[in-house]
Amino acid sequence: MMKLFHGGILYTPTPETERTCILVKDGVILDLLTASAAARRPDIEKADLSDGIAGPGLVDIHCHGALASDFADGIHVGPRLMEFVLKVKTGAKTALISDALRGVGCPPGDYAFGPRQGKMCRLIDTPPVGIVPDQPGSLASSAITLSQGLRVCTEQTFISLAEAWKMASATPAHILGLQARKGALLPGHDADILVLRKDLSVAAVYIKGEKVSC
Repeated sequence: MMKLFHGGILYTPTPETERTCILVKDGVILDLLTASAAARRPDIEKADLSDGIAGPGLVDIHCHGALASDFADGIHVGPRLMEFVLKVKTGAKTALISDALRGVGCPPGDYAFGPRQGKMCRLIDTPPVGIVPDQPGSLASSAITLSQGLRVCTEQTFISLAEAWKMASATPAHILGLQARKGALLPGHDADILVLRKDLSVAAVYIKGEKVSC
């Protein structure tokens, strides 16, 4: 089955200015097309990206020490330190990670830290982070998703959206040895697509071309 994703801005993760449509067959990207070329394929099922920003699905490796790993919450690793890491290591050797607590996306409260039966830590929302209740000033895990980390990076540092997206997709995919199928919107890759609104909130998520969220 074939499907054509069209509309909006396309990050592959390099920003595309001409080939802005994604042709998908059986969950795999077949080709990138111009809008005029896509218009000549009226027979194909279409998915309108509604003028959003589309890029490869994010890969959250949730580990430390692989090449260089930067927490994306702006708290564990401050914005200036994050910029320093980028100057030294470059985005190709730095992966953004969420290191998110189990309770990410849930209301503030106590959640297991690490293993399911691990020590309890507390998720707070101002700022969004995990803390150890009986250790004042401590940090446990972050309390953001990796997609929220893209907004933190672009708002608090000199990192562009294209570079941040690459650090959260292409770089971790390479670390895991999955670069032939994940981390980019290119022919031969899985059609894992994240669509963001202009404020960088999540508009939709597709896995192998099928919508699974929003």
